[in-house]
Amino acid sequence: MTKTTPDSRRLSQLSPHEDPHHLAALFRSAKAAPEEDLPRLRWRLRASLRQRAIRPRRLLRIALITGVVFLTGGVLGAVVGPYWQRKSTGLARKAEPPAKATPRPVRKKSISAPAEASPAEPSAAPIEESPVESVVAPSASHRAPLRLAAQRLSAPAPLPFPSPPPEVPVAPAPPSPIAVEQALLGDILKSLRKQHDPRAALGMLEDHAKRFPGTVLAPEAAMLRAEALLGLGRNAEALAELDHLSLASMPNQDERLVLRGELRAAAGRWREAREDFETPLSAQISAGTDAKSRDAKERALWGRASARSHLGDEAGARADLALYLRVFPSGRFATQAAGLLQGSP
Repeated sequence: MTKTTPDSRRLSQLSPHEDPHHLAALFRSAKAAPEEDLPRLRWRLRASLRQRAIRPRRLLRIALITGVVFLTGGVLGAVVGPYWQRKSTGLARKAEPPAKATPRPVRKKSISAPAEASPAEPSAAPIEESPVESVVAPSASHRAPLRLAAQRLSAPAPLPFPSPPPEVPVAPAPPSPIAVEQALLGDILKSLRKQHDPRAALGMLEDHAKRFPGTVLAPEAAMLRAEALLGLGRNAEALAELDHLSLASMPNQDERLVLRGELRAAAGRWREAREDFETPLSAQISAGTDAKSRDAKERALWGRASARSHLGDEAGARADLALYLRVFPSGRFATQAAGLLQGSP
């Protein structure tokens, strides 16, 4: 056997009689083709492969989106469906006219021809309630005037609006007894201090004693009575009113105690008068004391000096006179106090 020697020539270099299939021409034309089309061919191949890889992903994405849309629609339908059904049922009930107690039998011929029914016929209302009319759906829109007419005929007459009851005048609440008593005492005080009419004040005090016996304001009324009696010159009666009062627990006690002490001193009751004068003088007299308190203390100091002198306490009387001239050098009793001190041993 003979070995075949390999031919080292290229296929593109074969002669025509050695290349019956014209492969050499095909290779030469491929070799002569421009190189610039190869990158484009590569890009097309890559794009084709990429599209083949992406296409299943796109289909899967479209399938997922379609599934989500159907699922969401199903959930919305399940939630909104019953609510919409109830709403449509309620609207249908509202649109139905009120049924009569004894509806008349329904005639079939009145359903097929809506124009034959008279709008003023009262039997039109039961026609909407019959099950036969619900089958003929197109004629429902033409029966709207008929329904309105039936509703107008079957609606009851409006009742007259009841007139409001007449307003009863409310009587004002009567004032409390304490308010009435305070007002009366205010009128008495006005008559005494502003009008200077003790007689009228005494008459109002008599009325007060009848209307308000033994009240909380009874001490105030007794004090005003004593003031009115003093204004009329009836000092003994005024002292009798003050003797029954506990002046130490009342307002303006210093002034009232001095007044009672002066009345007791005028009646010769010096020991009781000295006791009344002692209380206002228990506090020290200072420059900051108001004028009203200073006047009460001045009168109390002069009254105690007189009471001590009449009770035989000359040393105590001289001490009060000296204190009076030191505290009230230009007081109303300063001249008398100085004369008594000079004439006394």
